[in-house]
Amino acid sequence: RGGLCTWHASSGLGGLLKLEYLLRLGGVMVELLVLRQLIVHAIDMLVVMKLVGERHVISDIVRVMGVDDAGGYVLESVA
Repeated sequence: RGGLCTWHASSGLGGLLKLEYLLRLGGVMVELLVLRQLIVHAIDMLVVMKLVGERHVISDIVRVMGVDDAGGYVLESVA
């Protein structure tokens, strides 16, 4: 099973950082590394779109691979 949701950001990384912010705003208060591990466990792919003229087009497809030793997201562009 899976799901789909949307939020506004200019990149895959920007989208994940915005999700962190929204989770904190909603009261999720866990250590940053734990929060990121929860996020990468829940999200497999991000589709980034941009506005070209009057149309939205796919600008990137990003696979969420995990969290590195420094606590940063590991992302892979597949588009």
